[in-house]
Amino acid sequence: IVVSSGATSVLELGCGTGDFAVELIETSPTLKNYMGMDIAESAVKEARERVPAAAGSKVKVELRTAAVEDLDPTAFGSFDFIVALGLLPYLTDDGLSRLSTICRGKPYVMDYHPREATLFNAVHAAYRVAKGYPFYRMYSDSDTKELMAKSGFGPYKLISHGPLRMMQSV
Repeated sequence: IVVSSGATSVLELGCGTGDFAVELIETSPTLKNYMGMDIAESAVKEARERVPAAAGSKVKVELRTAAVEDLDPTAFGSFDFIVALGLLPYLTDDGLSRLSTICRGKPYVMDYHPREATLFNAVHAAYRVAKGYPFYRMYSDSDTKELMAKSGFGPYKLISHGPLRMMQSV
């Protein structure tokens, strides 16, 4: 989705260890600027080892440790595509509001785990307990539609992808 958009400057919130960034850098012929952020310093530390190596001199890379709730949404106007994979269920209402402001008027792709009984969700629940996450939101498709509208997100199309649902701006 991101590569086919022709994006030149991508902001990824919830970048983790940089798996998506490396894949994007290796496949995008148009990417010139990438910024990734994650709340976990240990993940960003690993991303700092991997992502710049994949980018070389082809793509300007910046990686930061930050929570969406702490961001100034007006500071990201130069990005032409926003990616938030694995992030939505962890955001507070304030985080959702800030994310919607960051995404306003820009193409984006996000995902969430739907509220349903699956092996994937059971494994993920055990992982969250082991890691001590304070909360994790699971939504039905209709809950997500209501939440996204309430938080100020523009229209999107829902894409089912195995146990995940992806939302792509339209």
